[in-house]
Amino acid sequence: MDWKACVQGGLVAGDAHLQEKARELLAMKTDHLSETWKAQQQLSRRGVVAAGLLAQEKDPRWRIWLRVEGLGEAKVDVARDLGYRDGGSVLQILKRMEVRCQNDREWKQKRGKYRQHLSSVED
Repeated sequence: MDWKACVQGGLVAGDAHLQEKARELLAMKTDHLSETWKAQQQLSRRGVVAAGLLAQEKDPRWRIWLRVEGLGEAKVDVARDLGYRDGGSVLQILKRMEVRCQNDREWKQKRGKYRQHLSSVED
């Protein structure tokens, strides 16, 4: 087996047992490397949650919001994927959504629900 296929999280190569051992060792460290690895693991878990929410969402505006806010995709990448020329269109959609969330109770609650799901990964 190629060793590159065993790299997970960008830092540790090995099976699930080695991954768990690395987590335990890093839990005792506070240096920059361990923090970077922990952040990558957290982003990965957040991506799984965001992808689940995205799969259930029908409204294209909320799907854009989840891709940018939940998955951390660049606005320009989302825009191009949707057939827009640049990220400006996505930015405008997100701005309009923010205004609507300020004026519409249901939208504000939905945004809050999504944020709660995404932040629960960080706890």
